[in-house]
Amino acid sequence: MSISIDRPKYSILIPTRNGAQYLPFAIQSALKQGSKDFELIISNNHSSDDTHDYLATLDDPRVRVVMPERPLSMPAHYEFILSQANGEWITILGDDDALMPDFFSDLDKLNLDQIDALVSRRAYYFWPGCEDLYGDTVVAYQSRVKAAVKRSGLNLFLSLCSIAVYTDMPQAYTTGLIRKKLIDQIKSDCNGRFYFATSPDVYSAIAIACRTKKYLRLEKPLFWVGTSAKSVGFSGAGKAKERYKEFWQQCADDGFHITSAIPMNLFILRDGALFTYDALLNSPLPAPFWKSVFVKYFVYAGVARKNSDLKMKVKEELGSELNTFVLSCCSLLLFLIDSVYQINSKRLGLIDRFVSKKIISSDRGRFSNIGKASDELSRL
Repeated sequence: MSISIDRPKYSILIPTRNGAQYLPFAIQSALKQGSKDFELIISNNHSSDDTHDYLATLDDPRVRVVMPERPLSMPAHYEFILSQANGEWITILGDDDALMPDFFSDLDKLNLDQIDALVSRRAYYFWPGCEDLYGDTVVAYQSRVKAAVKRSGLNLFLSLCSIAVYTDMPQAYTTGLIRKKLIDQIKSDCNGRFYFATSPDVYSAIAIACRTKKYLRLEKPLFWVGTSAKSVGFSGAGKAKERYKEFWQQCADDGFHITSAIPMNLFILRDGALFTYDALLNSPLPAPFWKSVFVKYFVYAGVARKNSDLKMKVKEELGSELNTFVLSCCSLLLFLIDSVYQINSKRLGLIDRFVSKKIISSDRGRFSNIGKASDELSRL
């Protein structure tokens, strides 16, 4: 197999800012694998920790380190690093995430001739410092020998209605891999720009769903989804509330805003379906149907179905806009759709012969970092 330095098969992009504690593990998860047909691009967003010094020690022809001219908001930084990619397939890896040890070899076995986007099952590694939110679990991994072609439009609708979640769809982020020609097509349709919302992972799922009819879903994880004190702090749920405020200010400075169509008192509840809806409303890509009042009713009916507090919030914030009878009808339809969806999911989950590996562990000594988790997984 010939390997092109100018056009590698894979581009692994790692945007980082003050992630020196975790970044080496993300980088080494790629470099320690046997493949040479990839480029690893790390963009240092003007970190003030030891990131610069660590990156200066890297000496590998597959590695390229870049830096934007000024500190950027998260979506603007993702736009910057995305523009650096040359590979046929692209993913953006969080600096506290990692590739699975067989990432490249597993991908090379797939026939992707008719596929432009894929997503794999999520496997989780919880770094020290996020126990308040996630308990004592350190590793949560499950793999199945199964893959399926999914319909993009259907899964977008299910995610907007709170039946599925946006992470079930391909993103240009950890767990997703996107063909570069698809990203280039999206940018061409949007005057050279890819991102239009504050949450780049959510937005990329929307953009890809709007420009594909199908995608491949793998039940064997290709990535570790790392959760750390850094990411929990960013979420606004941890101690680093100042970083959360800084995030929103930087987004505003770079022209990224929450759509005014969603009341702020609902958006701050951090509901996944509303994040997805915000990304959709901010995007120039969706067909008119997706921004119609029909979809709006189903989005809020899905949110209201989750619990009585959310139902009350929806009525308080949108009672004058939404017809109660129509909202109730949408809720009933969603109940029926959700019932069918859950039956199918449980039926598939009962096929034990598909399960090849499963690890749920709270053993911090055994899984002291995300690299150790990969090493232990390789031994199973």
